[in-house]
Amino acid sequence: MDLDGRQDAADRAEEDLFTRWRHDGAEMDCETATLLRAHLAPLFEEAESWRALRAELAARGLKLAIRGGRLTVIGAASGRAICTASFLGVPLAALSARLGRPCVVALPGSDAAGEFLN
Repeated sequence: MDLDGRQDAADRAEEDLFTRWRHDGAEMDCETATLLRAHLAPLFEEAESWRALRAELAARGLKLAIRGGRLTVIGAASGRAICTASFLGVPLAALSARLGRPCVVALPGSDAAGEFLN
């Protein structure tokens, strides 16, 4: 298999992963959780700024938000929470220590929820 064939296979696997963890109401199985961590944790660990992290996530149809006081990965189209940064092994406190304090606006009428400012 040539390099293009391997890249196509990797792209299909990534697309399948995103499709599987976007199912509404489904519990995440351990295999999907492992793939999710393997795919997203490096983005958090290698990010040089909040803006860069958010851009990498946006390229994958995801965004960051604060939900229930926790840094949460959200499906951009659905608005549904996928996982927390702590689930990925990169808690908000560690990211804030490295990237600085995030710029977040509180959502009115909600408890400990906010959206990142551009």
